[in-house]
Amino acid sequence: MLTPLEEEELLKETKVANDGFGENLD
Repeated sequence: MLTPLEEEELLKETKVANDGFGENLD
């Protein structure tokens, strides 16, 4: 199980990746 800190880092990375995909689709 992830620690709260690891979970937060994972969410940040996921958000950045999703923003990148959005820009590429645009």
